[in-house]
Amino acid sequence: MTPQDAAQAEKILRDFITENPRIVLDAPDVMRALLASHDETLGQNIVDLRSVAMRRLEAQLGRLEETNRSVIAAAYDNLAGTQQIHRALLKIMEPTDFGGFLSMIGTEMVDILRIDYACLILETQNQSPDPNLAPLGHVVKPAPSGFVADYLSQNLAAKVTLRRVTEP
Repeated sequence: MTPQDAAQAEKILRDFITENPRIVLDAPDVMRALLASHDETLGQNIVDLRSVAMRRLEAQLGRLEETNRSVIAAAYDNLAGTQQIHRALLKIMEPTDFGGFLSMIGTEMVDILRIDYACLILETQNQSPDPNLAPLGHVVKPAPSGFVADYLSQNLAAKVTLRRVTEP
């Protein structure tokens, strides 16, 4: 390439970058190369604080982008959990009789919530096994009076505890 061709190419490149500065500004590797070449021309005894600030800002931007990705991932997880609960609530409202409700708890509800086991606990005064509950299988479990209150008062490090609604 002749010096005249090199000068012409340099002019074309300079004009193109001047008309389209986003090309350089949006390319971090190009910006780093430009700053590094500028630092080399200053010598060893001169520190350009702009390049130091740029490196710090670049590191901070990287941390912010990682935080942003984490927040977005958490939002998607929350949305998926919300949709799962909505599907479960809609499924609870489908059965038209108590037998259908119990059947749904032991099968479809377990699948929707992706849990191993679900049952309905009925508090009763009677301490002996009720033969009327036997046909319902493992879905209905009798418990002594006060079982639910005792269970909820235990300190199991639960993050959510259901509370009584004072105003329906």
